[in-house]
Amino acid sequence: MEKLSKENLKVDAIGGPTLGADPIVGAVLALSYNQRKPLRGFIVRKERKKYGTKNLIEGSLNAGDKVLVIDDVATTGASLLKAIKEVENFGCKILETWVIVDREEGAKDKLKAEGYSLFSFYTMSEFLNDLNINIQNSKNIY
Repeated sequence: MEKLSKENLKVDAIGGPTLGADPIVGAVLALSYNQRKPLRGFIVRKERKKYGTKNLIEGSLNAGDKVLVIDDVATTGASLLKAIKEVENFGCKILETWVIVDREEGAKDKLKAEGYSLFSFYTMSEFLNDLNINIQNSKNIY
């Protein structure tokens, strides 16, 4: 929520590919509600179910919405790109794409080639470096 406010993004809905985006969407929706700036959320299934609604996109999404697509990790970018395309086909505008960790295995370049940006809170290199520093520091304690 802090990054959304800092960048002054006018987002209507937040969502991404299931299963990685599910807990992030839930957490952000709860925060947005508590901060009295409620957002709507959705998930994009890998494939249509053969029963029930049979929708590929589940949740609260309307044609014309400005959307933030999120996921837990990005590897090649294939699942993010699939979700982006489905959301665009639904009639929404993708403002940005965010992930917690970019594994640095091509996702950023793949999305860029398709005209999308990818923001990551961490890269795998940063994560491993921080882990290594913490391990080294813990050895110095004992």
